[in-house]
Amino acid sequence: MTHAQFTQIADKYSFTESARVARYFAGVTAHDLGDNAAAEKDLKDVADSRSQEIASLARMALAGVYRDTNRNSQAIELYKQLADHPTASVGKSTAQFLLAGLYAEAGQPDQARVLYQQMQKENPASQVAQIASQKLQALGQQ
Repeated sequence: MTHAQFTQIADKYSFTESARVARYFAGVTAHDLGDNAAAEKDLKDVADSRSQEIASLARMALAGVYRDTNRNSQAIELYKQLADHPTASVGKSTAQFLLAGLYAEAGQPDQARVLYQQMQKENPASQVAQIASQKLQALGQQ
């Protein structure tokens, strides 16, 4: 489907769960097309909805828009919210990895290290711990 089709469905069925999903995809596709203002508007709309699963996906995508438009403090806040209130669609580890990656990119490697170490401690002997260990090693080489 195209951005226009997602928007059309979201507008036509505005009070349904399907409309929220379509609005989320409209925001994601707007971002992909480089229309960050439309992406932000659509994703904020969904992020504020009652449906926690789709709202958390929208918050994650919105944080990506903020990240791509050099609004790191807003992205950090959203990633922290997602980590503090995980859902089935955006788990705590996912939010933590995204947050740590942003910290590393933004010149805050110590913050990233703290998160990776926390993930190792909270998820011992798991794939999360293994990936966090790899990320810590990569930070050490920078």
